[in-house]
Amino acid sequence: MNNRIEKLISEYRLEIYFTKRHLDYFVLVIAFILALALDWGTAEIAVLLAAIYLILNPIRSQLFATGALLFLLLTPIALVLGKDARADKLAIIAYSLLTLAVVISIWETRRVAKKIK
Repeated sequence: MNNRIEKLISEYRLEIYFTKRHLDYFVLVIAFILALALDWGTAEIAVLLAAIYLILNPIRSQLFATGALLFLLLTPIALVLGKDARADKLAIIAYSLLTLAVVISIWETRRVAKKIK
């Protein structure tokens, strides 16, 4: 999708006005305005903007795996301190980050395999 937008920009000679970074910010602003128009909550808007940012600017899977490990390490500490509700939330965040790390690493592997062919 990003290549198609860049092709349209170069076709209509808009590269003078838009760099890749400007285009990324433009997409994020449009998504934010759309989410506000749909009366979404703060959490939903944050998830949408984070997802769009990660699609436009992929991050290595190791960062998500490291975050998952940190949250998994905090979970037993919260349990020992008697904060069961907080421990549940930390575990959910950890497993979500772990799932993201796996999905992104599969995507990275497929992308590297395509480059090798």
